[in-house]
Amino acid sequence: MHPWIFASALVALLLTGCDGGGPLFNALDVEVAATDGSGNPTEILITDLGAEWFTCSQPQGSKIIRVDLAGNILWEFDQYGDVLNGAHNADLNATEDQMIISDYCNDRVLVIDHPEGNIIWESSVDCPELTLNGPNDANFLGGGISQGNILITVQDDHWVLEVDPSLCNGVPDDGEIVWSFGAQGAPRAPEDIDDPDRLRFPHNADSLPNGNVIIADAAKAFTDEGRVIEIDYASKRIAWIYRANPDCIIKGIPDIWCPGLNWARDADVECEDPACTRGTVVVTGIHQSVGVLRDLTEPPPPGESIPRGREVVFQVQHPQGFCYDTDFVPRWDDDDNEGLGFFLVSNQGPSLLGNWVLTVPVDVSFSETNNVWQLYGSPSAP
Repeated sequence: MHPWIFASALVALLLTGCDGGGPLFNALDVEVAATDGSGNPTEILITDLGAEWFTCSQPQGSKIIRVDLAGNILWEFDQYGDVLNGAHNADLNATEDQMIISDYCNDRVLVIDHPEGNIIWESSVDCPELTLNGPNDANFLGGGISQGNILITVQDDHWVLEVDPSLCNGVPDDGEIVWSFGAQGAPRAPEDIDDPDRLRFPHNADSLPNGNVIIADAAKAFTDEGRVIEIDYASKRIAWIYRANPDCIIKGIPDIWCPGLNWARDADVECEDPACTRGTVVVTGIHQSVGVLRDLTEPPPPGESIPRGREVVFQVQHPQGFCYDTDFVPRWDDDDNEGLGFFLVSNQGPSLLGNWVLTVPVDVSFSETNNVWQLYGSPSAP
């Protein structure tokens, strides 16, 4: 059970750490890229949307960088180049010889060889029958582009699809889409938080060890209409849901609603058993990161048919700036973080706040802001 954590205003937390090797314009995604022999992170991968504030007008500064924990750039792709326009996420395969990138503003998914950086697959060229209107996430489901399917989240068309690249032949609807959820081009109503079939600006779908797919269904509005849903792969029915609800328990604080998701951005599951029946879901909302217990065997609440998260065990608040991705890392032995776990947080703020990546120890309390430190980026505008 993770302890309750609460961090105060973001600007006040930028107290220690390094300022990295260059500006982050609109950091959207972070991933642990390397660990030591004990499982502690040593390198991270950062995806930068670029300098244009969601206008997609020109590819200025969109890039992927790999940095060590001192902020030194170890590897970069398209640093100030013109290949990417609004890169939204990047993931390495298990052998680290390929990287998949969602190139949001170019409406395509790229696969490059790593570390060389050559494009070896491009959805708009190698699978032109796919219409990807604003892909914001793409994951390998196998060992690489020729060794399995890929899972793509298409934000602006409100759907998630699994593609078999080997079946791409230029002919639409010829079997290349082997699974999908959501109605392409038809979003759910923002207030219909229990819609069983449709999505609204989904983000960062992931395949879980039990075969299900978990989706942060954003709603793309500064409201509490976001949700996280887990979809049973075979039946395409909602197997689990997290949303604002009045009968949830927040650890240590009685008689308070579990927080709604203001623009849900990401949901990652830390499974407790091999079948991934139980676990903790680390949920990212625009101003918060929430850890909620997940149990697929838990009966639904009275009058409902779907089990849902009803205990929040930790929460990190970001009242200023935007939180776009949170990775929970269960091991961390750095003395500066008191030997405890931490969050790896990618934050995007308006240009007057700057952009950064932060680490947050899991035992931080309201009074311990000195334990939250800036890992990469600058608190000033680039």
